Amino acid sequence: MTSEASPWWTPDVHADRRPRLLARNAIATALRGWFASRDF
Repeated sequence: MTSEASPWWTPDVHADRRPRLLARNAIATALRGWFASRDF
């Protein structure tokens, strides 16, 4: 039972994760802007 996992950087794995990664980036950017506007 030594099935080798595919590397995380394969294009098909990244394509599956891309929408969530973009959403996470948008949330982080919005939070940074919110904190910056309040001098954090």
